[in-house]
Amino acid sequence: MNTGDVFLALLSANEPKKHFWVVVLAITKSGNAIVGDITSRCKDPSLPINDAEYECLTQPVSYFNFPEMQILPLNYLEDKLKKREMIAKPSVSESLLKQIQQGAIDSQFTPQNIKNLLRQYLKH
Repeated sequence: MNTGDVFLALLSANEPKKHFWVVVLAITKSGNAIVGDITSRCKDPSLPINDAEYECLTQPVSYFNFPEMQILPLNYLEDKLKKREMIAKPSVSESLLKQIQQGAIDSQFTPQNIKNLLRQYLKH
């Protein structure tokens, strides 16, 4: 699993349906990944993503869900892929990935521990 990869999964107890989850940063040194989902509704609409920016979206405009970002073990995610509990999708573009990463650092809704890791690994 690499930074920028996307998968369709149910990973949040707050959401009753599957979402597209983006690997915002695969932190291979610690064996973890920072992930976040794309949704049509969220608290922070600061990063709209239109269907032309990511081909798999089913809504004309969706949003990156900064408040629900998580740190998960890479082996947990890879195991879910092997068990077909997640479906791999095309990766996001480099430009959209950079927007997501910067948006996560800038959003007041991103959990502080995730902001700190992104700053550390992305040298912001």
